[in-house]
Amino acid sequence: NTHTHTPHIHTHACTHANCILKHPDLFPGSFLVMVMKMVSLGFDLESTRGRDGTQRPPAIPSLPGFIDYASYCVFPSTTVFGPFVTYPEHRKFLNATPLSRWWLLHVAKGWMACVTCLGISVCVAPFLFKEPDWNKWMAAYSSAASFRYSHYFVSFLSECSTLAAGIGYLPLPDGSLSWSSFHVVRPLAIELPRSLGMVVTNWNLPMHLFLKNYVFKPSRGPLGRF
Repeated sequence: NTHTHTPHIHTHACTHANCILKHPDLFPGSFLVMVMKMVSLGFDLESTRGRDGTQRPPAIPSLPGFIDYASYCVFPSTTVFGPFVTYPEHRKFLNATPLSRWWLLHVAKGWMACVTCLGISVCVAPFLFKEPDWNKWMAAYSSAASFRYSHYFVSFLSECSTLAAGIGYLPLPDGSLSWSSFHVVRPLAIELPRSLGMVVTNWNLPMHLFLKNYVFKPSRGPLGRF
């Protein structure tokens, strides 16, 4: 029975999360991604209630087998550097995704963006506005730019590793696959935002979706709107 296994998954995930909060220096980011996967799997096994009060079926009809569960939790392409993906998205890899030249093009595009952001973070931004040639505000901007581009580097690296594994495509009505719909970060929306909400949302899109679907929405019922 699916519902009898769901509390065990939640308990297991909460135990690991508690260990991370108590000893954050002992656990890498990949461990946090693994905990996020377990939390999302537990919620996807349960039926949800929509805004109109109707009961929606669970996103995953039955508990996956041990091999599928283990491959989802520790899959290198989405665990070492991230990003967070749901179990249905992980199933795309298990279903032998047909690859194409557009897949190779987007993987190469992500790799070039990754290398470019690394070069800007290490070789350009730290030396762009240095004191005492510039005032302290320009020097602070240079330091902040180096931090942002280092984040873009890791984000593009995780995006590239995910696409290389065949995850992140979008099926089109004509039967082809679109590889341009998967994003981890949108630097332009962060560097030139129209609001602070755009920065928070586009800083880490998979994390935003996880918090929205598996933290805030489930908490809205018992805790109310916040």
